[in-house]
Amino acid sequence: MCVHDIDRGVTSRLTDGGREWFTSWSPAGDKLIYDSIARHASFTYATPADGSRGPHLLLEPGSIRAHASADGS
Repeated sequence: MCVHDIDRGVTSRLTDGGREWFTSWSPAGDKLIYDSIARHASFTYATPADGSRGPHLLLEPGSIRAHASADGS
């Protein structure tokens, strides 16, 4: 998964290019939340949109599409 900074014209890779899907922005716009498959199971992660840190596991296996809404709920 990559993010493109329009102002700087720079594209940054945020994940290892595995099998990520159902990506959404956090309500604050500072993180991307996504599902990824590993070891034959789905996991939900969050990663800073600026690439400052690696992904953080949010939910354990089987957690497809567990994302925040625009109001943070």
